[in-house]
Amino acid sequence: MRGLWSLVRVNFLIFIGALQKKKKGRYVGAAFMILFFLLFFGGSMSMQAVATAYQLVVVYNLPQYAIFMGLTTALAISMLFGLMRATTAPTSKDADLLLSMPLRKSTVVLSKIMTQYLFDAPLLIIMLLPTMIATFSFGGLTVFGLLRGILLVVLIPVLSLTISMLFGYLFSFIRERVPGGSLILIGVTMVILMGYIILNMQMNTVFLKAAEMGSERTTLIIEKVLPIKHVTYFVTDGGWVNFLGTLAAIFAPFAIAIVLFASRYGRGTYQRKSKNRHLSFRVRPLGSTLLILEVKKYFSSPLYVFNTAFGTVMLVAGSIAILVLGPDKIMSFFAADGDLPLQMSVMELAGVITIAFGFMAAMTITTPATISFEGKKFWILRSLPIRSGDILTAKLAMSILLFVPIQLICSIAVALRLGLGPVETIGLALVPASLNMAVSGAGLIINILLPKMEWRTEAEIVKQSLAVLLTVFLGFGMVALTPILYLLVFSRFTGIAVTAYAITGLYLLIFAVEFLILTTSGKKLFERITA
Repeated sequence: MRGLWSLVRVNFLIFIGALQKKKKGRYVGAAFMILFFLLFFGGSMSMQAVATAYQLVVVYNLPQYAIFMGLTTALAISMLFGLMRATTAPTSKDADLLLSMPLRKSTVVLSKIMTQYLFDAPLLIIMLLPTMIATFSFGGLTVFGLLRGILLVVLIPVLSLTISMLFGYLFSFIRERVPGGSLILIGVTMVILMGYIILNMQMNTVFLKAAEMGSERTTLIIEKVLPIKHVTYFVTDGGWVNFLGTLAAIFAPFAIAIVLFASRYGRGTYQRKSKNRHLSFRVRPLGSTLLILEVKKYFSSPLYVFNTAFGTVMLVAGSIAILVLGPDKIMSFFAADGDLPLQMSVMELAGVITIAFGFMAAMTITTPATISFEGKKFWILRSLPIRSGDILTAKLAMSILLFVPIQLICSIAVALRLGLGPVETIGLALVPASLNMAVSGAGLIINILLPKMEWRTEAEIVKQSLAVLLTVFLGFGMVALTPILYLLVFSRFTGIAVTAYAITGLYLLIFAVEFLILTTSGKKLFERITA
């Protein structure tokens, strides 16, 4: 037992050391950002939980349904967290070292699981605990019910670990044994995530509509979801049957997941051998060769693809939905939810869709991580007899080609479905494209200024680096600039179409300045980067 806690302590020290690095104040800054995120996320979740609990307990007198809704939301997000972690190729660089020590393999495996539980628990507890407290405060739970609810809140993160380990085992097998398995998994995961987003958008509305139908309807919904049924009744009513059902729902799949995780821990990665014995000596132009290399690097990382290509997937899915439903159903759908006014012209709807496409353009950016992604292999890139400007151009082109061609096709198709003229169609199609170009250029400049060449996992540069964070904030700020300029300036003098051309010109001007910086001082800064 002493060895187990020592390993857990070492895992936390490694995490703290990764945050601190060599720069003064990095640990304090990282700790502040984590604390700010937890407080912001916890505050928003708490307010939503209190509002929902008040409505269900005080207004509708449905305390069991309030607990059921809280559990459903927590389980859905736990599944999302577990699925996101499973998409990352498992790395256990210290497995050989740990297994060579005088420790049991079970101790090493449990230390990894406990460490991950302690990392996941705060966020998931913040999501569900406010529901239990709010339901108790409004008279929907007894004191013992609240205690049972707190116990359940502590156990919920186990489900996230279970999902992560089960999907991780399955994904590893597919990634290693199936040709093109990584790309297949990316597509499957994106489809699941899209389904989750759509379901989550409708779930709260559906649940509240069911609450309006009374206790019989809500009881029927709870009874149909067997695992959550026992967990809900364990909190509200107690009883040995519900207690055992809760333990079985949480720990039975968890035990299976531990066995599968332990069976693969410490094993080497299976390597497929190519049967292709032909050598290609075809000579390509330098620009296309560099671009092909960037594409291969990009698709070699499922995590990189998943976090940067999701905007393109959402763009295609949203465009298909608009093409199928048509403008009338789209406007009636948003008007019913109160997101859009009841009286809206087709041109105004096109403007709203263009802004939505702009958010997707700001999400689909590879440049803030493209230099950091080179990592320890950066010296290979720098040692090639290739000009730095050509390398930076290829990295910039990779980000733009990932989104712009598909976006132009989708925007033109949507504009034609809305019945817009050619002038309006071209103008609205150019806004997200020019925005993506401007944000891509900014992301590359930021990555040159803030490279992170020393990293242990790809998540550190793709999701957690300062360059990515700053680029995302900048991209969303540029998206917000579009409606702000229209409302404050252009709406008084001209229409949406002319506004689109003016904003496109502004974005292209920003991109031109960025490209000039990259080809002058940017090259010099790039050449000074050391891995």
